[in-house]
Amino acid sequence: MWINVKGHWHEKKNEQIETYFISTAMVPVKTSEDLLRELISRDPYDYRLPDFDEVDVESNSGVFQLKGWINDPPFSKGLDVFDPYGSEINYPPYSVGVAIMESLGLIVDSDGKYWQKTANGLKNTLTCDSWSSYKTSREEEPDQKGMRLKAKWSFIKNLCKKFDCDLIFDNNITREINYLYDKSNKEYAKPQHKLFFIIFGWKT
Repeated sequence: MWINVKGHWHEKKNEQIETYFISTAMVPVKTSEDLLRELISRDPYDYRLPDFDEVDVESNSGVFQLKGWINDPPFSKGLDVFDPYGSEINYPPYSVGVAIMESLGLIVDSDGKYWQKTANGLKNTLTCDSWSSYKTSREEEPDQKGMRLKAKWSFIKNLCKKFDCDLIFDNNITREINYLYDKSNKEYAKPQHKLFFIIFGWKT
């Protein structure tokens, strides 16, 4: 079973746009439930989960700790900006933090999209997908566009066991209508926001 652990993508049909955001972070087992209650009580726009080694966002104070494990690099289109098929495909892809890779014995392919664990016969444990549908002009927004990093369930279990942590998921869905011939007129639905943890049986 594969689980999305990082991503952003949108689906557009005519003037309706639905956008998805997913992020995850590691939380110590002993404080994960308390942290979940704390974050649920907050406005979701008052915080975000940290990326790997993002010191300004990571929390190490008091009983609550948040550790990022995925890199979210700045995107660069380069010459692809002139390619109607590839101009909206973000690059470089998401990646696993170096310290995480070393601790778990992971290696990554030359394109930076497939991670394998050396101890399990070089089977993929994480993959990063990116895509964009065709657009007829540079100014047009593609109907489908996005990037997501997904991990095998067995990898998530190993990650959490190795670092004695649970994994927090932050999911957001936004919906809007952009009227083609009236750019000043937009409609928004209330965003959907969900927080949850994957908690494992070795919790004490």
